[in-house]
Amino acid sequence: MNTIDPPSGAAVSMNNNGTIIVGNVGVSKTYSIYWMEGSPPTMMRIGYLPNGTLSHANAVSGDGGIVVGYGDTTGSVNRAFRWKKDSSPEMETLEILNGYTESTARGVNHDGSVVVGDCRRAAGDTRAVRWKEKEMAAEKLRAPQEAVRCSAIATDDSGAVIVGRCDLRNGYSHAVCWLGGSTTEVTTLECLGSLSSADAYAVSSDGNVIVGSSTDPENPRITHAVRWKRNPGTNTFEISNLNVLPVPPSKQCHCTGVGSESRWNCYRCRVLILRHHKRGIYLEGGCNTQSSETRRRHRKAHNHRSL
Repeated sequence: MNTIDPPSGAAVSMNNNGTIIVGNVGVSKTYSIYWMEGSPPTMMRIGYLPNGTLSHANAVSGDGGIVVGYGDTTGSVNRAFRWKKDSSPEMETLEILNGYTESTARGVNHDGSVVVGDCRRAAGDTRAVRWKEKEMAAEKLRAPQEAVRCSAIATDDSGAVIVGRCDLRNGYSHAVCWLGGSTTEVTTLECLGSLSSADAYAVSSDGNVIVGSSTDPENPRITHAVRWKRNPGTNTFEISNLNVLPVPPSKQCHCTGVGSESRWNCYRCRVLILRHHKRGIYLEGGCNTQSSETRRRHRKAHNHRSL
């Protein structure tokens, strides 16, 4: 029986000046879109890997010429790709680490010469990797000794600073970075507390500011948006809480009288994107201000009023 893919789409990344946007359409058989500003704007579909039926873009380079992500190929195996506009061929399968079966490209530098992501194999073994021109060979990024899984998420304009996350044996996760173009030296970024986890999502163009999230030291159900800023002249970073936790408006989520389990879920925030613009630095993110229980009660009350 044929299934109908719902008409769902999302823009996921843009170049430095916002004139080129990439995104994905569909759910079960996703394909990637490359959109260019103009009069009128132009849009094209990014192709597939050999024998592939889906593609999923994760990032576009700062100059707009390179898109990275993953797609399926022979045997329905997902592999990382690099798509180069106006090149022949445009779609390139990125090399995979020996002994690994699948890979994903998650970030790319300004000119597309450095791509970061991860390679995976059975039993949940995931390793952060870097692909670097001109050979674009997969290079394993060193993980902290206590890590069991690592992924590289983003890189600065030069490709010398890479950020990501690692899951640890003790059940926590830590934000990490690789500095100075090194694949053998990894830095674990500070969390808000010794019993907190943290994720890094993006890095500034100059590599001096990293943004992400860290769980509350007192309550792991609460996630705070955070920033790590490099101490001048060093390879160390200082964490700061951006203090963007919302006070849930009572007319929207009716948190008054909700139990502690639900109340914790009302305060979930993270920074997703850090953008440099000629007018300054912008942090883009969001907060989930309603718990699932609160949303259920709100829908029930709304339906009752509509009768």
